[in-house]
Amino acid sequence: CTPRNPPCCRPTPPAPIAEQLTINRWLLNDKGEKVDHVGLQDKLHVRIALHPDRAMKDVAVVMLIPGGFEIDLGEQGLAERKSLPIDKKPIWQPDYIDVQEDRVVMFGALDGGEKYFEFRLKPLNSGVYKVPPVFAEGMYDTEILYRGMADEIKVTER
Repeated sequence: CTPRNPPCCRPTPPAPIAEQLTINRWLLNDKGEKVDHVGLQDKLHVRIALHPDRAMKDVAVVMLIPGGFEIDLGEQGLAERKSLPIDKKPIWQPDYIDVQEDRVVMFGALDGGEKYFEFRLKPLNSGVYKVPPVFAEGMYDTEILYRGMADEIKVTER
């Protein structure tokens, strides 16, 4: 135990846990470009790509929202409980989407092919924020599990 790593803190895992499901997450600007910073007036797009090893039912995907952001419930996307459009990508339409203040939880089936989902966040304050990892599991199949890696995003006042 050191002052930088007290006993109550866990070290960052060295790699994602992917058992029968892999999820890639990108933080994007309005143009679809990967970003590590946004301005207070900008929107941050969160895109995930789900890669199941096989067709699976009853999968829950949990995405915690970083501090300093809120979910954009504008006319497109999560207000209608569906993904933002993505050019030339197969969109995942979950059976149910639960939007809470600090997270988005999606429940549904995957047909075995790659699927995408995207939504927007609005920054509320400037600063540097950790973006929590994506978590997914089979609701009734304990062999399906995914836990990703955290990211970091900087919000500037520009």
